[in-house]
Amino acid sequence: MSYVGEEVINLLQEARSSAGLSQRALSEKAGISQSHISQIESGTLEPGLSKLIQIARALDLELVLVPRKMIPAIKNLTAVSRPERESPTFALKELNRAARIIKKKQVEFGDSAFLDRMQSDLQSFRHVRLSPADLNMIRRDADRLKSLVADEASSSRLRNIAREWTLRRNTLVHGPSDGPRPAYAIDEDDDA
Repeated sequence: MSYVGEEVINLLQEARSSAGLSQRALSEKAGISQSHISQIESGTLEPGLSKLIQIARALDLELVLVPRKMIPAIKNLTAVSRPERESPTFALKELNRAARIIKKKQVEFGDSAFLDRMQSDLQSFRHVRLSPADLNMIRRDADRLKSLVADEASSSRLRNIAREWTLRRNTLVHGPSDGPRPAYAIDEDDDA
């Protein structure tokens, strides 16, 4: 049996188990003999497309052809159990909380290039997938920002927080840096 076949059969077995169905119960629902289902699950028989569809539909599943590049999006949409801290709702709550703190500090501090930059970086964070570590950094820095008062000593801490956010934004948007890159390169083969 091919690797793809094994993967599909494993998914069907998991679905059957999750539904609490025995092979015999599935055979009755699908209209396929129990021995046929047993052979398919054991890998001794490759199911034909029509049998595969019958089994899938009996398990309340649907076989669909999906463009390969869409698979990650579909997996994200169909994720069953995701820890709360990895959910898009949790990320949105954290980003909204940080936005409220930045707005309050903009009123308190007045014009601040650092707060403006943080607000811009926050907008970029809304358009990328944030890991739990990214969200922890945003939460931690929002708490640090919340405790700042408008004085001379806070200016350097504000600058450090803004710099950290910009570095994180650059990494998330452009990927990790491999080190400094030259602004231009001279091709050795270019004789012009």
